[in-house]
Amino acid sequence: MASVHFRLSESMKSELEWRAGSKTLSRYMIEMMERDWQRSDRYDDILAALDDLRASQRNRESGEDGHGVPPGWMAEVLLLLRSMAGPAAQRSAQTEVKRTGIDVWGLDLLEGDNE
Repeated sequence: MASVHFRLSESMKSELEWRAGSKTLSRYMIEMMERDWQRSDRYDDILAALDDLRASQRNRESGEDGHGVPPGWMAEVLLLLRSMAGPAAQRSAQTEVKRTGIDVWGLDLLEGDNE
């Protein structure tokens, strides 16, 4: 086992020895560090799970898959409606959606259309 040496003030050494009880100071400090690392790992796991939960919630609220694309059924309905409405009606609807501050999905598909 590797050896690590460091200096402590007398008051800190006394405090640690008191906390260690019947354990050696080395054993107590090793156990204390291991507990801290485990706690830190659990904390990191909890933060990662919360990030995943937030992203999932945002996706549900926006109806997106995380890449700005609606779920399959929604994209299919949108494409069918667009094919029936024609370019002028599509532009009108997209302009209204943009006016409300919502991102328009697939606007780049209509760029260059002059109808």
